[in-house]
Amino acid sequence: MLDINLLEFNIKDYISKLPEFQVRDFSYRMSKSGDCPRLMDYQIQAGEIAPEPSQAFRMYFGSHIHEMWRKIFEDMLPNDFSGAEREIEYHDGDITLTGHPDGEINSIDAVYELKSVSDNSFNMVVTNGTAMPMHYEQANMYAHTLRRKNILFHYFNKNNSESIFLLAPMSEELAKSTIDKFKKRKVNAEAKVIEDRPYTDPTSTPCWFCKFKDECYKGFVWDVKTMGTAKLDDSDEVMPHTQIAWDMRSTRLDAEKQESAAKAAIAHALIKRGIKAASIGEFTIDIKLGSKNNPITTVKEKKKK
Repeated sequence: MLDINLLEFNIKDYISKLPEFQVRDFSYRMSKSGDCPRLMDYQIQAGEIAPEPSQAFRMYFGSHIHEMWRKIFEDMLPNDFSGAEREIEYHDGDITLTGHPDGEINSIDAVYELKSVSDNSFNMVVTNGTAMPMHYEQANMYAHTLRRKNILFHYFNKNNSESIFLLAPMSEELAKSTIDKFKKRKVNAEAKVIEDRPYTDPTSTPCWFCKFKDECYKGFVWDVKTMGTAKLDDSDEVMPHTQIAWDMRSTRLDAEKQESAAKAAIAHALIKRGIKAASIGEFTIDIKLGSKNNPITTVKEKKKK
């Protein structure tokens, strides 16, 4: 008899035991092109780590989304869309990279690259108007191998089924950098050397979800604590970022002062009229008292229907 209390556990257990989610030796695949080089060294020398059940479930879900979109494009563009999931190889010396792109669209001379993502990632892509760097590096390797001039990125939002399409050119320079990155992995493996840490924030992308994060950042606190001080020249690369940080701080502080003054004026006007909440134009206003009986004004934009 089915025990529904164990159903979710059994589903995740089933998916995590599927062959595609079992630990294998590191493979030189183009899908790893955008990965952190230090992570790749760990995977080669320490061994890969199997995905958590929840991660395996997301990957399983994503594979079926890919199947759906492949069928849509094959049916919609029968004479233009081709090559979906076919295995390709790139050879350079003793390096052989394998991969299977999501497809090719002949009329625009492009590799088709589908990414099913969450709301946050989708909105970031929409805001930036460009593909994520790791995705671009991966798809660029497909395009380079297939001698396609372009990449058509298709970002699909799993939360609301929205899509955005971005056309980007293939970069020979980036492809060379990617190939060199894979070559360096073999050199490091033979010398048993792990690449220096390319990132400096364990709470940021791509480190936050990395399974080797704890190992990678071991001793990081002490490293930073024992670092020295320096007087940098005005022409140093840090200078423009420092100037922007200071300008934005000054702008933010000024904006916060103006916001506080405006909210105080709102509270004064409404409380005098015996109003603690209001709707005006595209906004709603709510007034509450703080621990010292000070008015705290919240202004929100109305939800668009």
